[in-house]
Amino acid sequence: MIRGLGRHIIAEFHECDAKTLKDEQLIKNLLTEAANASKSHILSSFSVNFGGEGGVSAILIIQESHISIHTWPEHNYAAVDIFTCGEKTDPVAALEVIANTLKPRFVNTMEVKRGVLTELRTREAQFY
Repeated sequence: MIRGLGRHIIAEFHECDAKTLKDEQLIKNLLTEAANASKSHILSSFSVNFGGEGGVSAILIIQESHISIHTWPEHNYAAVDIFTCGEKTDPVAALEVIANTLKPRFVNTMEVKRGVLTELRTREAQFY
């Protein structure tokens, strides 16, 4: 198993309820619930509601990194980002909490190991 400093889950939630995706307070509470489920330590949060038919962007800064959601109610879509570091956190638990509330019909996820500090480094940095 490849080990790294952290696990980064990127998820796309499709066909969620538009009304839920517009509810800033619900989204903020959801991030807190997700952090608690993952055994993360909350440091700070920020959210914005884009009003009207717009969505919500919210981020929870946790001691272990971050959890964020960006919603597009007009497309019934939410982008979810969960990055936790350390051995004691469980980003999958956070993802399950978010999915149980947003109830997407379809979910696409990928997990990236972050901070892999082994011989897997293959090339020097190239900036574009």
